[in-house]
Amino acid sequence: MEIMPHYKQAMKALRLGDASGEWSPPSKLGYDILRIGGNSLFSELYSTFGLYNKLAFFAEDCPYFSKHFLRGAVSVTSVIIDTLKGDDPLTKYNQLSDMYQKLTDSIEHTLNYLSETTPKCPAQTGLKFSWNPMRGQDYYYSKIVDDMNLKIGLGEYSVGIYLPYEKQLANQYDVSLSTVRKALSELEQRGFVKKLNGKGTIVIEPDDTKLHQLALNSGYVEKALRYLHALQLMIFIIRPAALAAAARFTREELDELADRFTSPGSVHLADILEAILKHTTLEPLYVILSETNHLLEWGHHFAYYPSKRHTLSHLNKKAITALRQLYEGNASSFADGMADCYRYILICMKKNMVEKYKFHNVANIRVPEKY
Repeated sequence: MEIMPHYKQAMKALRLGDASGEWSPPSKLGYDILRIGGNSLFSELYSTFGLYNKLAFFAEDCPYFSKHFLRGAVSVTSVIIDTLKGDDPLTKYNQLSDMYQKLTDSIEHTLNYLSETTPKCPAQTGLKFSWNPMRGQDYYYSKIVDDMNLKIGLGEYSVGIYLPYEKQLANQYDVSLSTVRKALSELEQRGFVKKLNGKGTIVIEPDDTKLHQLALNSGYVEKALRYLHALQLMIFIIRPAALAAAARFTREELDELADRFTSPGSVHLADILEAILKHTTLEPLYVILSETNHLLEWGHHFAYYPSKRHTLSHLNKKAITALRQLYEGNASSFADGMADCYRYILICMKKNMVEKYKFHNVANIRVPEKY
């Protein structure tokens, strides 16, 4: 713990008391913890929250908040330090959950108080939550690759089928021909398609040798880790999202979902997630869910996974079980079931990457516990 950049500042704040040390030291310590955890998505999100949550205003400029949260309460820094020293994951989870729930409640009470005492304060407009983990990448090119991977992985473009002509794809995705060619070249490198002069681009059976060579590419390794990290994040965020959305599902929507499950090659989990997003009213949560789902690249990983049929079949059964819980009015079990689906994918894909492609550093990625 002592080697973390902001540990000493946090300990100083602990000695002086959080009211004197402000919120900044424990907040920065929290960032350190997430940064060294290995999943950069966690620390990126934490930093993004810091841009929007205005904690400095509440902790440093708002006496009402200080009175109800900072004073007479267990030190925030103390909770974080005690959590780091503990060994039991469930205890750690409960300690941090309690602390952030108290923080949330205190901010809500403070906002209500400010609303009552300053009624003429104009409403804030124009500030929308934004988080883009794909920043710095070629968005249009990546979108085409991911979409084509999805269609190949699910069989819409099966082996032996020719893809639409480059000009048709350019019109379909509203991009230039060069962007389409770059995407098709990437798919060919991955071993999913082959360009035949004068005929077009045909879908082929993935070649294990080519895939293994691709796996040795550092850029590919980075993408694979990002994919597993996105699964790790989704396990955490899908439960509260599913729980919040559960009450908004109508019987007609549930019946429609069940009907869609009869389609061959369907990924039931993707259908349910789409419905959950539709009923996610909290804008930040919607953005985080959407962006995390973009990172998952369903089709790409199922397309080269040797046991994809068995894995997809088992995953679909888990998704059906989760939906059945929602049918029966068990929102909590439905949310747990959704998290279990992503947990299952992480376990399977992690095992495949370690055993088949020898990504031994993947073995250190933990599968989040179920609490």
